[in-house]
Amino acid sequence: DRDGCTLRAASFVTPVPRQSVIDFYYTQAKRAGFAAEHRLMGGDNVLGGTRAGDGNAYFIVVADAPGGKTSVDIIADGGR
Repeated sequence: DRDGCTLRAASFVTPVPRQSVIDFYYTQAKRAGFAAEHRLMGGDNVLGGTRAGDGNAYFIVVADAPGGKTSVDIIADGGR
C-alpha cells in the first residue's frame, strides 16, 4: 500500500481439482459482495469481478498443472 498501490498477486499450485477451485473462489467472491463471472480464455478458466461502491476488483486464472494438479494465479486490487 505504498504510493497508492493496492494491487496484490499470488500464484500457487494445489492438488485440489480445477472445478473445485473455481467453485470455491466463485462462492467466496459472491459472499464478499463481488460480481463473479466465469469464462474460458485461451483454454484457461478465468474468474473476475468487481465490488460496487469501493472499486475493489479481482482476476483469477485457474489452469491444469502437471501431475493432475491445478495452477492458480490471483490478482486483486484494493480499489480507492
